[in-house]
Amino acid sequence: MTMTKHPDRPSWKRRWLLIRLALIWCAVFGSYIIVWGPDDRVRETAFLGIITLAGSISLGYLGFATWDDRNLMHHIRAAPRGPPLIPATEPDTDPEQPEEGN
Repeated sequence: MTMTKHPDRPSWKRRWLLIRLALIWCAVFGSYIIVWGPDDRVRETAFLGIITLAGSISLGYLGFATWDDRNLMHHIRAAPRGPPLIPATEPDTDPEQPEEGN
């Protein structure tokens, strides 16, 4: 499903770049701890923290993206559609047309 670009919608390109960089950092640092880190409680705790951080980033991104899309849809639906309504005024009488009843 593709969405049309809304002019008021903020760009997620920068946010997505930061999320990717953070997840890559978590993957690299976690891999380093698994492969070359000594087997002690400090490294185990650091690894659990990295896994928690990566999960929080992923879930936060999905949650906030959904929230942003829902708010955008609400904003689009609440926006008035079509041209603004102009109050009705009395029609101008055309001098060339005879009036009814004469």
